[in-house]
Amino acid sequence: MVRRSRESEFLWGGVKMTEVEVLMDLIVTLQSDLGGSLKRHVSDLNKYSDQEDIREALHRALYETSARGDDVISAREVWNEFAAKTGPELADVADYKDLTKCVQEVLEYEGVLADPDISIDRQELKADFATVSDAIRDLVIELRT
Repeated sequence: MVRRSRESEFLWGGVKMTEVEVLMDLIVTLQSDLGGSLKRHVSDLNKYSDQEDIREALHRALYETSARGDDVISAREVWNEFAAKTGPELADVADYKDLTKCVQEVLEYEGVLADPDISIDRQELKADFATVSDAIRDLVIELRT
């Protein structure tokens, strides 16, 4: 587990930050870039949404997840970037393992999206996407304790 007692400091945007502070900043960014974005793309789906609407929202959620300037970043790219920066430091943290599992389950929707014969349940999709935000929140709570 990451401990607050570490004395290591880094310059982050010109400000000295401890390892935990850097990790927390990355996690908060992940919540915005991935957790919130996934939910936002499917939030307008309702009980009248047809498969075309659901697939369009799913496509945007997975492949137009975050914007950085003129670049559009996919959910997989957002996650891979986060995992590369934080994975070694968080590898033994239980809630990071849970988050990794949740993200992998969401990324499996790429295969569902690729198969037009698979019907996508709107409520299940929303629930699966919400688990990512919940897992990120749980990771923040674990690191704060």
